[in-house]
Amino acid sequence: MAKIKFFKVAGIVLCTMLFFSSCKMLFPFRKKGLNTMTMTTAKEGEVTISLAGSGMIIIDWGDGTPRETELISPLDRDGMLWNYHSTSHNYSGTSARTITITGENITLLGCWHNELTELNVSKNSALTRLGCDNNQLTKLDVSKNIALTGLNCSDNQLTELDVNKNSALTQLFCYENLLTSLDVSNNIALTQLQCWNNLLEAPALNALFGTLPNNPTPQKPNTIIIAGNPGTDTCDRSIVTNKGWVGYW
Repeated sequence: MAKIKFFKVAGIVLCTMLFFSSCKMLFPFRKKGLNTMTMTTAKEGEVTISLAGSGMIIIDWGDGTPRETELISPLDRDGMLWNYHSTSHNYSGTSARTITITGENITLLGCWHNELTELNVSKNSALTRLGCDNNQLTKLDVSKNIALTGLNCSDNQLTELDVNKNSALTQLFCYENLLTSLDVSNNIALTQLQCWNNLLEAPALNALFGTLPNNPTPQKPNTIIIAGNPGTDTCDRSIVTNKGWVGYW
């Protein structure tokens, strides 16, 4: 009887170990840190999302359809934007859905032209490139994305944009919004800034120019585009040129 009891206990232990081992293979994210991003859209028809990074990702489209699991790859060694994975989903009707993307190392998110009304990337600290242009966003929080090097949030409805925590940022495109001020004093790596067609008056533009980092290589000028702002014609453009930047007015 003792032997039978021993083998029963051993069998239970073995089955338990195999069960949890199988769970680990089926659900590889369970014990590792996850990065999660969410976005809300009421768009009818096709919604496309582009991603880069490494490992597996899970996409919940928020409409009751089965979640999708896909493998993503990093950008090429030059960080060029054409090497990313795109996936699409079709919606019927215009009810709001929240899309949830989960993965261990998502470094690029492209979600342009999706009629997004909300976007939350604050729980993905691995993000280095974000393209959320041509949507309907009224706010955007990138304060937790300190590794961000490229941000395109143009053609939205943003009234403010705080990039003070994004010291690695080299490209910032925020044109076609409702910005009345912009501060890039902590963006010491910035080389390209496009903020045309906002609501920047001359004092706001002068203040922005004053926060631009000095360009240490004038032979390779940094560029700023400010056309279409209320203060474009009356701002002090010499502030830009004195910092080694080229302005497009």
